[in-house]
Amino acid sequence: MDAEVQSTEVEVTISNGVLERPGEVSLGRAAAAGSLVLSAALLMAGKRKSAVAAAVAAGAIAVMEEPELVKRLWDNIPNYLRRGQDFLVRVEDMVSEVTAQGEKLRETLKQDRD
Repeated sequence: MDAEVQSTEVEVTISNGVLERPGEVSLGRAAAAGSLVLSAALLMAGKRKSAVAAAVAAGAIAVMEEPELVKRLWDNIPNYLRRGQDFLVRVEDMVSEVTAQGEKLRETLKQDRD
């Protein structure tokens, strides 16, 4: 009796509902990701103009590769900016609170010495 082995493909559901096979990476996606990594490296090296050019190249590649995804991202930019601003406001409030608590502690320690 011969046993046949059937190959099956595994599909993974991503949060936005798109199905992709693990390990399947297109050349466009790889180029866009590489451009973003290059942009980050250039930015850390202090080469701002080159970093912006690499980021623009990554964006252009992404638009060619996934135009609908880029459109959804573009449409959601105001939400992302609002969330980022809310986060920064919370951090600023927390820093102000820590600073105020530090001043109170400093005053308390100063009074204990006197």
